[in-house]
Amino acid sequence: MEPRPIPEKEIPKVDEVSSHSLVGLVMSLFEEARAHKLPIEERLLECMRAFRFEYSPSKLAQIRSEIGGSEIYVPLTNMKVRAGKAWLTEVFFQPGERLFSLKPTPVPELPPEIENEMKEEVKKRTAEVSGLINRLSIMSNGAFKAVGEDVLSKKEREVEEELRREINSRSKELCKKAEDMIEDQLVEGGFYDAFSKLLLDIMIYPTAILKGPILRRVRKFVSSNKDVIEETIPTYNRVSPFDIYPAPYASNFDDGYIIETLHLTPRELSELKGLEGFIDEAIDRAIGQYLYETTIAPTEVGASQDTDGDGNPDTAGTLTVYEFWGSVKGEYLIDLDIGVDKNMEDEWFDICAWVCKGELIKIILNPDPLRRKPYVKASFVEIPDSFWGIALPEILEPIQSAVNAICRAMINNAVMSSGPLIERNMDRLGNAGSDDGKIKPFKIFDVHESALNSAPAYRFYQLAPTADRLIVILQTFQRMADEYSGIPAYAHGDVTVGGAGRTYSGLAMLTANASRGIKDVIKNIDDGIIRPLIEMQYYYNMYNYNLEEIPDLSIQARGSINLLEKQAQTARMLEFLQLTSNPVDLQYLGDGRRSLLESIARNIGLDVETLFLANNVLNQLGLQMPGGGFQPPMPKINEVSPIAETAVTAQREAL
Repeated sequence: MEPRPIPEKEIPKVDEVSSHSLVGLVMSLFEEARAHKLPIEERLLECMRAFRFEYSPSKLAQIRSEIGGSEIYVPLTNMKVRAGKAWLTEVFFQPGERLFSLKPTPVPELPPEIENEMKEEVKKRTAEVSGLINRLSIMSNGAFKAVGEDVLSKKEREVEEELRREINSRSKELCKKAEDMIEDQLVEGGFYDAFSKLLLDIMIYPTAILKGPILRRVRKFVSSNKDVIEETIPTYNRVSPFDIYPAPYASNFDDGYIIETLHLTPRELSELKGLEGFIDEAIDRAIGQYLYETTIAPTEVGASQDTDGDGNPDTAGTLTVYEFWGSVKGEYLIDLDIGVDKNMEDEWFDICAWVCKGELIKIILNPDPLRRKPYVKASFVEIPDSFWGIALPEILEPIQSAVNAICRAMINNAVMSSGPLIERNMDRLGNAGSDDGKIKPFKIFDVHESALNSAPAYRFYQLAPTADRLIVILQTFQRMADEYSGIPAYAHGDVTVGGAGRTYSGLAMLTANASRGIKDVIKNIDDGIIRPLIEMQYYYNMYNYNLEEIPDLSIQARGSINLLEKQAQTARMLEFLQLTSNPVDLQYLGDGRRSLLESIARNIGLDVETLFLANNVLNQLGLQMPGGGFQPPMPKINEVSPIAETAVTAQREAL
């Protein structure tokens, strides 16, 4: 696409950009972070190999040199990872449910300006009562003053409670609108695709990382005029753990600087021109330098890191861009025209800078009002005060190694015991030099009789198979894998469950107990991914769209709620329905019983709109209660029949 012309004053001078000291600072910090990350990269590679059931080169060489034979790698870790990912997918991707909710707290703490407005409104609504009390107090020479003050105080409390209910109701409406807006942004920004990939990352690697909201230019098809437009929207993407470089002292993204290596084609880099903060001329120089280098040395590759988590280095055709987020002193920013003056050179500023081919191609101040970086992370097992957690393949590594060794031994033993080992006495064989050393049916052997050597010409040795004993040991390690991972075999389809697992209720109990192993992972995702990301998106909307502030907002991640509530809540609802299924209680429930039935149907995945009759249909059928609920046929309470009434009247007359 054609570059957008930019006035000269909007970009730094060419010489200033290409030799800017900020480039040197970013690259020196990158070398520092990369050196500190070298042990972590080896962990990442081992986790990836375990998922792909591959031996490391050193381990494979050891097997071939010491033992030989089978090189089988049992995909135990792969199976647990896939089962865990499927479990998380089932929890987070519930039909008709969102991953989050926005709610005001039960007693919201109001901002001072709203408190003052509420006090003024209380005075207005109680002015008439206050005036009446003052007149009565004057007429009674003060005798009514104490009583009047009590009445006024009670009225003020009533008005204040009414106002708080109105504010709470208004807050709920604002929460619903803000929640709908965020959900729409998540769908359009690719959050759910990125989140699905993150669920696999959190099962494989020590840390899973999601990035967003980040403004990007995307193309959209407009069906009304059949045209394609470009729009800048907040987007989200999964970040490979191989591409992230935190500060050596950082335990989270906001503790220090963070550098991400991006791998962009020349076209992708060129399409960034015109966006906020990008320097078009610097982008052109970086692309020109790359094209020059690839023309001189066609075998050059853009990067050596793994960009997609598959363990393969990048292919030729990409440029490595270093995206820096962190704090720098104002002296690095004075000549970059981002609002930093010379008298601010000793102050610290949070920035985002992109460096490519020695060029500063982007520079902006951190747009987040709370100066947070647009990254969130979570781990299978969190380690306090550490950026990297513990991955599931690392937990299973001792068991995986033992299972591999047992299976290699089983295969080697099966091969060795499949036929006899043969000892041949060369002294007794006739014409031994012409013997090919092979045994076949009906083969004739010529042997010599010797008084000095009476041993048989051939001896046969049969090795005993040991597979049955090794299988017992293998099953022990498989059970250990179930316990250590928190993902038992029956949770991913194993039908060989004994004991309580032979019945439906027993299996349900075992599955509920097994879910405790995954609850901690779900809480890590709720606290580390969903809640902070939704909070950043909410404040982004507040800052950019001037939305009305919601007093004392509470952001809830629903992953744990989905896991804990669904079955237990449905069971409690069914019990309540049974308890209230009598004529007396049915009169008091009204429309609440329908709401209860709809909740149960929604929890078990039924379509509520097609399952229940609409209210207007119920009205037409004459089955609508005054409160709006379904009116089932029932006897009226305390109704006296005509026969009983006649009998009572006759008895009274007799008396």
